[in-house]
Amino acid sequence: MSVPYESDYSFQGRSAELALLCDKEQPPYVINVHGESGIGKTSLLREAMKRLRVEPPAACVLVVDCEALRPASDRPQAFLQTLAEQSALTLDRSLDFTNMARGAVTQINLLAKQQPTYLFIDTTEAIQDDKHFWDQIELDLISPLVVAHKVSLVFAGRMPAPLTRFAVRRDLRLVSLTPLSIADDAPAQVAEILRLRRFKAAGHKRAVAEATGLVLEFSLGHPGLSARLAEYLAALDWPPAAPGGLRKDLCREIVKPFIEQEFFSRIEPAWWDILWWASVLDWFDATTLKAYLQQLPGQSIPAETADQPDYFFARGLGQLRISNTVIWREREEDRLSGVLRDVMRNCLRVLNPEGYRQACLAAADALHHLAELYLKDDETAQAQYARQEADYRRRAAEAEARGGK
Repeated sequence: MSVPYESDYSFQGRSAELALLCDKEQPPYVINVHGESGIGKTSLLREAMKRLRVEPPAACVLVVDCEALRPASDRPQAFLQTLAEQSALTLDRSLDFTNMARGAVTQINLLAKQQPTYLFIDTTEAIQDDKHFWDQIELDLISPLVVAHKVSLVFAGRMPAPLTRFAVRRDLRLVSLTPLSIADDAPAQVAEILRLRRFKAAGHKRAVAEATGLVLEFSLGHPGLSARLAEYLAALDWPPAAPGGLRKDLCREIVKPFIEQEFFSRIEPAWWDILWWASVLDWFDATTLKAYLQQLPGQSIPAETADQPDYFFARGLGQLRISNTVIWREREEDRLSGVLRDVMRNCLRVLNPEGYRQACLAAADALHHLAELYLKDDETAQAQYARQEADYRRRAAEAEARGGK
């Protein structure tokens, strides 16, 4: 499985999810854990695997990391080979894949008669777009295991795995991971990292509390980002000479690179700047996003043809929704997903306070323009846009009052 940032530390939180995965009294299940990068999917699977194997009756847990399958020329075959390497499973390589998979299903079901058996399939987003792989694996391996109802299956990825067969989807349960609780689990994670990384003021409760508060101010409980920030702070002298400067350093050195490495690495570079500025918006569609960027000083809009207005934005947002977890659609509106929007917005506010203020005003002006252009006969929608416009202008005023703080 992929290695999460918090893998060197003890597992924190997720009691409900662990109880669900580790309940050996319930019938075999099919669960799909999903959530943004670094949110703790692999850590959850690793902790569940450890408990399932240790707590009686000891379970057999087979694990396939889809990231490791990516380079394989024959991914379905590599999937079966990975299972065989972890168990007494034998594969007859003289057979075609369908018949080889049937043999594997029979052996796995026999194993399940001897002890509780689980199949964990992690980092599914690594080969999310490989339709041939998913069609073949689901038809010849996953569906027969689900129908036999002897083995529990857990999928984990940034987005739900592309499972389409009725026999699988009928029993499938989606579990969305959110950031750790700011009240307890997230502070416990940060405090442990500071202690283990020999934070120079670790013996002073007030200093630990201040450092923890600073981490959570920027991570908002996101486990992967919290770990990066805590490790950075643990290496510094405490207290910081210039707390305001430290906040900018945290954004510049940790938060911004983390976002761009973990969330933007597979996104067209043209969208990187757009998404940072889009974090100011509570919601958007192609038309709203374009109108907003046009109001922003210094922003250039990609060229479009007259017969395809907003094509760049409509196409780009559609691709981001389908192939990444950066964009989430709700009620015909898009937004940056999960905690990502608030983390990016906070980082932008700290690194570029004047740019953030101007962005709030641009958002207000864009909504005002769109309401006048398209909503003249819809008083309800006009009132909604007016409230949102006022909220953006309030944020701009607050940013101006704070200055660079």
